Amino acid sequence: MTSLPRALSALIILAAFSASAAPDSAAPANAACTVKGNINEKGERIYHLPGDQWYAKTKLDPSRGERWFCSEKEARAAGWRSPSAACAIKGNVGEKDERIYYSPGDALYERTKVDPGKGERWFCSETEALAAGWRGPKK
Repeated sequence: MTSLPRALSALIILAAFSASAAPDSAAPANAACTVKGNINEKGERIYHLPGDQWYAKTKLDPSRGERWFCSEKEARAAGWRSPSAACAIKGNVGEKDERIYYSPGDALYERTKVDPGKGERWFCSETEALAAGWRGPKK
């Protein structure tokens, strides 16, 4: 009979450990932070706002670098882009630390990867990129 309480104790300890070792990504730690930062199969960092078509389907995996943001502005400042094709301009830091943006159709657009760790980011318009101090590619 003494083994039943030990087994029950072990089960409770295991459940407590599991809950603390694997944070629940289904809900943000701060209820005000409802913007989901998702990394797609191409490695693109995309944020989703409540109500957009992919929001409910998007599950976050913090072990892959996915995370919650408290605002769209915060997500964009961290280098994440909108799921909308309207925010498809890539801000790239060049070899000489030049900040260059590439729009769809530019010769180097497809080869350009956005790495937020290097200060690279996405823009929704060329005007936005220029205002942030980035330049277009040399023709």
